[in-house]
Amino acid sequence: MKPDLKFDKRLTDRHVALGLMPKADLEAHMAALPDVSDRATPLSVKIGDVGVSDVLRKDTGETDD
Repeated sequence: MKPDLKFDKRLTDRHVALGLMPKADLEAHMAALPDVSDRATPLSVKIGDVGVSDVLRKDTGETDD
């Protein structure tokens, strides 16, 4: 595993599940991260009307399982 991807949030669950990284390593890394919550900014989004009134559902074969 590439060192710069070891703690990539998109991959950490997979790394732990596959035994590529001990869960304790992930927990230690997360505990060592600085708290930057004071720098957070609320996000406000206005969703505009795109002119679609009815959309037919297409069967993709996928399930919610």
